[in-house]
Amino acid sequence: MQARYILMATIVAFSWGINTPIVKIGVDQIPVFMFCTLRSAMLGLILLFYRKTIYSYKTINLFALAHGLKIS
Repeated sequence: MQARYILMATIVAFSWGINTPIVKIGVDQIPVFMFCTLRSAMLGLILLFYRKTIYSYKTINLFALAHGLKIS
């Protein structure tokens, strides 16, 4: 296995591992719908750094907003 794939797998495992405590702290401190909206907005911002996507940036951000507001 290439070092690149090992690094990518390690990043995914780390992000999944750190996700649970962050969600627990966030849900205790912030209302659930607001927390979902913030998480989706952060995902939309992260996706803006990808240069090549099949969707427009407007579509990505509208989906993130709709997902966070539980419209979709």
